Amino acid sequence: MNRPRYAPSRDASSDFVITRPRLAVATAVFAMLVACASLVPLDEHPLRARDAWVLLVSSWPPAISSKTDFVANLILQFPFGFFFAGAVSYGRPRHQPPAFLLASVTAAALAFAIELAQGMFAARTPSMTDVVAETLGACLGAALWVRSGARLAISVDLPVWR
Repeated sequence: MNRPRYAPSRDASSDFVITRPRLAVATAVFAMLVACASLVPLDEHPLRARDAWVLLVSSWPPAISSKTDFVANLILQFPFGFFFAGAVSYGRPRHQPPAFLLASVTAAALAFAIELAQGMFAARTPSMTDVVAETLGACLGAALWVRSGARLAISVDLPVWR
């Protein structure tokens, strides 16, 4: 069977096949886990969306007050960027640059929405520094996918969850 060097396997006898839909599901599940983890505990604050917006925007320009927090937020979104870029471009090498861009923009929007929600619902303080760190983490994850993701996916040999 002649197939492109790093294209997804179409072999039906394979126990494990990584596909774009499966990568998309992994992306969505991971985004939900990140959102839940970022908002727990769900202590409602009396802040309206406008007040949370002002609180978030007032944290501009970003300043790294805790290197540990910055690195944690960077690592938090790394898998999101990796899975997202894979969901868009796996088996379609020409889609890698748009996948990187789309993963980065989507991660930035997700991070911004999570930080805004933290201002309204969580016992936390929203921060533009967190938005920057999470976006950077997703960019690094997407870059890893573009650079090596297809090769990594093909080399994985795990049974399918049934």
